[in-house]
Amino acid sequence: MVLRKRSDHAARGMTLTEVVVATGLVGLLSGAAAVQLGGPNATARSTKAFARSLFHGLNQARADAITYGGAQVWCVTTGCSVKSYTPMFAQVGSWKIKSGSHAQIAGITPSTVIGSSTPARAVLPPASGPTSSGVPLGFASDGSAGFPAGSGYTIYLEDTNQQNRYKIYTYGATGMSRLVEGW
Repeated sequence: MVLRKRSDHAARGMTLTEVVVATGLVGLLSGAAAVQLGGPNATARSTKAFARSLFHGLNQARADAITYGGAQVWCVTTGCSVKSYTPMFAQVGSWKIKSGSHAQIAGITPSTVIGSSTPARAVLPPASGPTSSGVPLGFASDGSAGFPAGSGYTIYLEDTNQQNRYKIYTYGATGMSRLVEGW
């Protein structure tokens, strides 16, 4: 067996040119992934995508409420608008979660509904997009959810032909949400 000494080039690592090219490729791929996945203000292309976006948006709003002091969520039939704020009501961040043309919020109940149920219709104002004039939901600084605080809520989502239905229920005391298929 013949042992060879490693070359000096292999011992030195990557050159500056190689590092720049690798960094550029990583940036290009992550930018393409961000465009493909949408982002916080993206419009969901299906009812399932809308339900998942809203579920993750509610979890982010809860995390922001714990971190910054509070979060307000306003929902209409076509989506929700989220605003995070400090205890002095200085806005820290905001984003919108919009449904596509095939999904909608069918209703919201001001309590946590775990079992099978049908939402009351016409609870949400129709709108062309999420605004601050919908049904208020929110998170307090301790992470609890609902109005009044700690009451929780349940959001019902469906597609326009009422075939695919999802429900997001949020526990009042903890603010933790759960996404389930069907009502």
